[in-house]
Amino acid sequence: MRTGPWIVLCGVVLLAQASGGVIEVSPLALGPPSLNSPNSIAYHPAGLWVVSDTGNDRVVLYNQDLSINATYDEVRRPRGVAVDPEGNIWISDGGNDRVLAIDLELNLVRTYGTPGSGGNELQLPWGIAS
Repeated sequence: MRTGPWIVLCGVVLLAQASGGVIEVSPLALGPPSLNSPNSIAYHPAGLWVVSDTGNDRVVLYNQDLSINATYDEVRRPRGVAVDPEGNIWISDGGNDRVLAIDLELNLVRTYGTPGSGGNELQLPWGIAS
């Protein structure tokens, strides 16, 4: 079982091992379909890794053994992902110019933003933090 923090760097997933080493996990190994331009990763306290799979227009929830637990595909070009203290998954949905939160059952909890550059309007939101 692989554990420890992940880092996504230029579409490459790096996994820090408890032993102190770092291994590269090919996005091709994290499918099917394989990841396409992953941009962000967050850890969910339920033991899941949440990955923004930007090129495939989805967010993927992986189990600790890297098998897919669930996918959320009601996004376009998702960039950032984060998990809040309540366990909601926040997504910066770049292609839809919004930020949204879903629960662990993939139900929409809330959305923020509409396309534009005025108040409460967003253009290609990228990162997000909890």
